[in-house]
Amino acid sequence: MGEGTPLAARKAALRAELRGRRREARRAMSEAEWQARAARIAEAVCAHETVLRAAAAGQTVAVYEAIETEPPTAALIARLREEGIGVLLPRVQPHRSLAWGYPDQPDSATVPGSDGLLRHNCAVVITPALAVGRDFSRLGQGGGYFDRLIAEARAGAGPGAGAGAGAGAGADLGAGAGPGRLVFLALVGSDELTDSVPTAEFDQPIDGWILG
Repeated sequence: MGEGTPLAARKAALRAELRGRRREARRAMSEAEWQARAARIAEAVCAHETVLRAAAAGQTVAVYEAIETEPPTAALIARLREEGIGVLLPRVQPHRSLAWGYPDQPDSATVPGSDGLLRHNCAVVITPALAVGRDFSRLGQGGGYFDRLIAEARAGAGPGAGAGAGAGAGADLGAGAGPGRLVFLALVGSDELTDSVPTAEFDQPIDGWILG
């Protein structure tokens, strides 16, 4: 998809609008309110069925480190660790890829992509997004890091991997979620869930979402 195409322009305009909304929402919240939101996010993620299954199986959970006005994840990372669940954090690598490692083991983030996640027995990846659709479409920040990761994970998982029809509210799951597969859950605000978001061929669907 070229940067000058109508679809690219639509996505860029929507990203700008959503980022503006997030900035306004953050300015309107006190620090106490922001921390309360962070606590709610931590509770919602830790109560999600896929995270509960991962914890019971002794598997790890990968979490993005939120910046600026993204839904905060510091409290979530702390909560997972308090509950004895292994947490993986991303490290940017060449060619817009991510390696994943433990917070207190900097040298553990050595293998990029989904191979690195699976090496650390990961089951769930909490993914950033500006908005998601009920059709499992995702609008990211535009760097392509997580689209590459999702595409690689699904290519390695074989036939049947990928999002599809799910049921439930707020924390929906597509057909791509299953044993031995990485589950990608986007974390967004309740006003960032819509019927669909514009996507190009490269953009990857998610397995579900968590509202926070």
